[in-house]
Amino acid sequence: MSRETVRKLAFPLLDSVLRRQRKPRGQSRWRPFRLFDLIEWANNAGAQVDYAYGPWRVMHRRLGRPGRYGLDFIPVVKREVSEIMVDTMGQAVRLAGFLNWCGVPELTPAS
Repeated sequence: MSRETVRKLAFPLLDSVLRRQRKPRGQSRWRPFRLFDLIEWANNAGAQVDYAYGPWRVMHRRLGRPGRYGLDFIPVVKREVSEIMVDTMGQAVRLAGFLNWCGVPELTPAS
């Protein structure tokens, strides 16, 4: 499967993640399992997403008190304006590599 095809499959999943991050529903936290399944599939197919370099970067946002998994920060994947929060730094590294490998452009805010 081509990068273009994988990128097209990723867009609705990324849109869903961004929409839920902007308008959370209650206290429960939604996890993007399908997105990470797609990343795992691409990696197993030889994409080497962990080593892809590009404009998507792994960063973190400091918290005032320990958060999920006892971390004092939230792992974030960022490109200029777009920002995607994840649970662990490992997920952030893998997501950033995947977005760079696919060539995903700046994501527009979900409505």
